[in-house]
Amino acid sequence: MWANLDTFGGGLYPYGLCRPGTGRPERAPMRNVMRYTTAGLEFFAIFGIFLLAGYLLDRQFATLPGFMLLGGAIGFGAALRRLIREAIEMRRQAERDDDRTGERGADG
Repeated sequence: MWANLDTFGGGLYPYGLCRPGTGRPERAPMRNVMRYTTAGLEFFAIFGIFLLAGYLLDRQFATLPGFMLLGGAIGFGAALRRLIREAIEMRRQAERDDDRTGERGADG
């Protein structure tokens, strides 16, 4: 399926599924999609848990919206930190895969 799309000049690949500089599809695009989906769900879950905890503390102490805002800020920071770490790990994995196969993109 992907090889047929390449005959149209390689411009029909969805962003992220084509190896940069090669015009060929990635070997495991589904693995990447699942990693991105998992990272997004983790971000939402971490942020939501802290936001909910802040809301529950606000209900307990009748301080709405103080703890909820604090929980949201802490949750956003924690989720963003986790997302950045995951992105760094994805990049390292891609570099290891490139080193293993001997393929390089246009920048390397």
